[in-house]
Amino acid sequence: MTARPGQFTALQLLDFMAEAIARIREDTAELSRDEFFTDSKAARQLRDAAVLNIGVLGEAAGDLAAHHPDFVLNHPDIPLRDIKDMRNRLFHGYHSVNMDIVWSSCKKDIPALEVLIERARTELASQGL
Repeated sequence: MTARPGQFTALQLLDFMAEAIARIREDTAELSRDEFFTDSKAARQLRDAAVLNIGVLGEAAGDLAAHHPDFVLNHPDIPLRDIKDMRNRLFHGYHSVNMDIVWSSCKKDIPALEVLIERARTELASQGL
């Protein structure tokens, strides 16, 4: 898409988030913690993909907060600020990323976030937004 962030609807931004979540879940579904931390090219690529997709989540969360204040008010259960903060930490503090936190987020936080995002997507889609 060539639209600027302010041109995306809340539903489009949630779609971006859902896609990033799906990729994280697919990449880590059958993965053990030991496999995630293995010193191999494949494991490094999976870790990089997880960080990238968490970054996508953070960008979309920031755009939702900046351009769709009504959405934020109506969905206080979605931790948009925390998601954006994690993105900022990963991308601006890349030299000191704690991959244990990334792993924990992939396995614990992302599944819970998926439920919230899907609920919001269904709600907006039913409203024709």
